[in-house]
Amino acid sequence: DINMPINRLSDFGMTGYRLKVGGLVGGHSGIEIDKNRANAIKLIADTLSICDEDVYLQSFKGGNADNAIPREAEAVFFTYDIELVRERLTAAIERIGKTEPEAAFSLTCAPVESPLDAESSKRALYMLTSLPSGVRKMSEDIEGLVQTSTNLGIAELGKDELHATVSIRSSVSAEKAEMKERVRSVAEAYGAGITARGEYPAWEYKKDSHLRDVMCRVYEDCYGKPPKVVTIHAGLECGIFAGKMEGLDCVSLGPNNYDIHTPEERLSISSMARVWDYLKEVLKNI
Repeated sequence: DINMPINRLSDFGMTGYRLKVGGLVGGHSGIEIDKNRANAIKLIADTLSICDEDVYLQSFKGGNADNAIPREAEAVFFTYDIELVRERLTAAIERIGKTEPEAAFSLTCAPVESPLDAESSKRALYMLTSLPSGVRKMSEDIEGLVQTSTNLGIAELGKDELHATVSIRSSVSAEKAEMKERVRSVAEAYGAGITARGEYPAWEYKKDSHLRDVMCRVYEDCYGKPPKVVTIHAGLECGIFAGKMEGLDCVSLGPNNYDIHTPEERLSISSMARVWDYLKEVLKNI
């Protein structure tokens, strides 16, 4: 959690603009982080942070959860350089067109009465553009697997401060700690402080696993084909248990889920029934 103190102007009273971004694909901030999907918070911050003239932020709100790639964001602001904003917006639309076919942008007039002063607005926008978000490192052991990532999941401008959250994921404890310090250094460079919560221990891949071997054999006996054994970039409860019980051999299993952490999230009921039957067979063979 990042909190930046800000200063507001009391007597402004200008007609400004409301910039909205929506319709992005979004998704799980771990499993889908390598899909190059646009982050709505980053889109707006990047668009406004390069204006030649000062930008005065009235409000900023984006994202709903730290573990989801933000699909929507909105900012109300004033600037004398609205044409540059339009140019930057056009460039952003062209840049993300292939990965975000349903993206929707709007720029309309809106009242701006007590915005952040120019210095606070600049710090807020620069911090949001500077915070790391996306794939930081791929695994050297497992092809195509993300090893370390960050996700700027929430940004909201309140009366006295800007609040933002960054979700940090890694299967390597040292890299997770390193990313935490990088986020801290960015936040502190712009006058913000951070606090950490909900930490998951890294669950590192075990090349030799008796339990995994048993589960693969039982699966093949039940269904006549080998199972898909994959390592995913996501927080799992197994990591907590493994972090507290040295040498623990554990495997995660589950039904088919689709579009996780989006409004289209759904689960296959038939696959849930198969998981239950399979789990009972595994328990018989341990």
